[in-house]
Amino acid sequence: MKQVAIAFVFCILLLAISSCSFTKKERRIKSPCIRLNSNTPCKSYPVNDWWMK
Repeated sequence: MKQVAIAFVFCILLLAISSCSFTKKERRIKSPCIRLNSNTPCKSYPVNDWWMK
């Protein structure tokens, strides 16, 4: 029973550490490439920057 409790606490600690912002960089989402025609180049802009405007 004691081993189960220790394993449970260990799993909770791992989940808490993995969700902290200091353990990973900011996730950047790239927008899909949409071309109006074949002559225009495809440019992808970070969606995060677009939402902040």
